[in-house]
Amino acid sequence: MTTYFSGIVDQHDRVWLGGYPGALRDVLGVTVEEFVPLLPEESALLASGARAAHWSERIARVGADVEVLDTYAAGELAGMPAVTHRRVGTGSATYVSADLGREGTRALLERLAGEIDALAADPLAAGGRLEVIVRGDEATRHVFLVNRTDEEVVIDAGDGLRVAPRGVEVLTLHAGPADAAAVGAGRDRMDA
Repeated sequence: MTTYFSGIVDQHDRVWLGGYPGALRDVLGVTVEEFVPLLPEESALLASGARAAHWSERIARVGADVEVLDTYAAGELAGMPAVTHRRVGTGSATYVSADLGREGTRALLERLAGEIDALAADPLAAGGRLEVIVRGDEATRHVFLVNRTDEEVVIDAGDGLRVAPRGVEVLTLHAGPADAAAVGAGRDRMDA
């Protein structure tokens, strides 16, 4: 997932020409034409009901293989894409052109997690204290749960997974009906 105001400059702080998000345009399948910052008292309503604050963008081009997940519902950007999603190889790329805040971002992440059949446990339910990284292919997925806090985090899934302070848990999920059993059985522990 890539958010607004990304891909503006290269590694030498030179602005990318031809629209934003610069080097990420081809992967994301979108081109941003204009930045539309919002005043402190303004917000932008999206069709999903989410409200953007602080920032929005005018997406001028959306590739034919890009799915629009949400649009702006009112104002000068009404009807224009706000959130897009593109399948790329065995993965996907999502672009969020607005500051959705905590609740809007949570809703989007839940939707995306559901579409990729991610781990059933909601890591955000742990108070947003876990970083979740998923790697693998269709046959096997490795889910890394990184606790960057000084307190143990407990996830209400399966046997009540615990992630130690500053610790990492690695779950190995295998495709097929045994996925649920693999969550408990395929656990490896690492120290961060």
